[in-house]
Amino acid sequence: MDPPFSARSARRRRTLLGSIDPNQFQSGIPQSAKRRPSMGRAANENTGIHGAVISRPSKAMSHVRLSSMPNSVFMKDPRPLRDKHWQQETIRYIMEYLAAWNYPHGISMKNLQQPTTKDFQNVFKFLYGRIDGNGWNSNRKFEEEVPGILKSLRYPFVGEISKSSLYAIGSMHTWPQYLGMLRWLVELAIIADTVTKIDDYDQVPLEDTTPEHIFFNYVAQAYSDFLAGADDFGELQTELNRVFAKKNTSILEKTKGVREEMEQLEAELAALQRKEPPLAGPKKENLTLQADKQKFISYIEHLEQKKKKMAESIEKNEREVKNSDEELKKTRARRTKIQELVDSQPVSHNDLERMHQEREILQSGLDDIASKIKQTSHDVNENEIILERNIETTTTLIQKFNTRAICIGIIPRNAQYAKGEDYEIRLNKNVEELEDMTNINITNIIMPMLSDLRNELNKEYNELQTRQADLDHEIQKQNDAIATKQSGLEEINRQINDLNIAYEEEKKTMDQEAETSAEYLTTTTAKLKHLKIHGAKSLTETQQEYQQIQIECDRMELEYNSKIESANKLCAAIEENQLKMRQQISECLGSFKAMTEAELYPASNN
Repeated sequence: MDPPFSARSARRRRTLLGSIDPNQFQSGIPQSAKRRPSMGRAANENTGIHGAVISRPSKAMSHVRLSSMPNSVFMKDPRPLRDKHWQQETIRYIMEYLAAWNYPHGISMKNLQQPTTKDFQNVFKFLYGRIDGNGWNSNRKFEEEVPGILKSLRYPFVGEISKSSLYAIGSMHTWPQYLGMLRWLVELAIIADTVTKIDDYDQVPLEDTTPEHIFFNYVAQAYSDFLAGADDFGELQTELNRVFAKKNTSILEKTKGVREEMEQLEAELAALQRKEPPLAGPKKENLTLQADKQKFISYIEHLEQKKKKMAESIEKNEREVKNSDEELKKTRARRTKIQELVDSQPVSHNDLERMHQEREILQSGLDDIASKIKQTSHDVNENEIILERNIETTTTLIQKFNTRAICIGIIPRNAQYAKGEDYEIRLNKNVEELEDMTNINITNIIMPMLSDLRNELNKEYNELQTRQADLDHEIQKQNDAIATKQSGLEEINRQINDLNIAYEEEKKTMDQEAETSAEYLTTTTAKLKHLKIHGAKSLTETQQEYQQIQIECDRMELEYNSKIESANKLCAAIEENQLKMRQQISECLGSFKAMTEAELYPASNN
């Protein structure tokens, strides 16, 4: 339920509802409520929130209470009250309104098809409370109060409503007229809700509304004052101008803030565009890491192959050790057999000595061979370790070369200085010859290329140095020219200051002369008064002297005005000369700036 209406709101609604044309309500929703509001309506119409058009009360009507209006002329209801389809639509229309405004009593479509007296009274009181705002507060019987209420509301078909029919609401003969009356009350309640919203809207501060609402309030207030007999709307116009000026100031401040924010964002965008793209560095690093990844994969494959070779070598050495053990066993068996044969044979002392000497010689040779084998194995292991270290060092150097080559711009093939050639060095460890370990000949291809690139870069550097020196010389010349122009500008400013000082001195002199003339005029006037008091005898002489003084005063006044005019002309001429000199200086500086930019940045201007 809505909060109770104020007395002001209720009075306004009664006044506005009293001026509504009853004939505008036809079957269904009022035709005026179906039309969209238009700016071209007459000034005495107001468009409500629901779209219904409410006529403004006339000047006479605004002072007359609704209950004192004459009753409507008896009219026959033109609506199809007996039509079942129209009745169903009307019941649905009433139910939707009751549901929308939280009708406190239980009601259904069936209840409104054949309602009881209590149902009808509850619906009627609820709708009347929505219209009047004060609710049902009568102590009289319901059947006696309803006809008077309908007359006060100017129900156009009130002649069909009688006290006797109110006692038989649910009969088939009586109910259609009361159903049509309830529909009319619903339509009137919709307009009353619109009037209430308009009244509540009047409490909104004028500065917080849209320009259309501000102008609407201005027109409504002016029209109300016009109906009250006012002819001067200056205060309303002043208030309207003040509100629009305040709104314009607010809009200008917001526009200024938005423009500053836009300039700041544009500056940030320009700064971001001048910087190197954030993905350029990570992309280069990604290329380097990808290259390192490929190299690590190649190195791991090389280690796998080496591991496989070492395993084969270990297996081969194990087979050789096993064969050596078998040969040693065979040799020991053969030695034992020979030793048995020798023991079984008679050996002289000389033979035994000779055999010992041969044995020592053979043992010495065998020890030398074993020592050489051991030394050779040690040398091979050391050479393999040195070779691995050299390969690792070479791999690191190749990685550094490739990384720096990417930075320089000779890798990959589409780099700046690559010229379509692939200069990336890749190491192949599974080759027999040293020259085949790299995919490209370093001595014959890489070194000459680097030498040529160094010469080319040195040549470009020397050219840039020469160009920078030329630019520095040109900048020095421009600075000298600017200093010359600046000294000329200072001389002009000095002349302007001298003219201003001369002007001030002349003005001061003229002011002093004017003060002297004013003092003389005052003294003369005082003397004239004295002569008028004491000079009755010499009136003729005094008059002549007065005329002479008056002539002298006029002459001095003319001279004073002439000097003032000449001083003003002099000031105007000085100001005009200053403006011309400033304009000339501005044009000179602009042309000089354009010439400087054209000389300093000829390539960008082209």
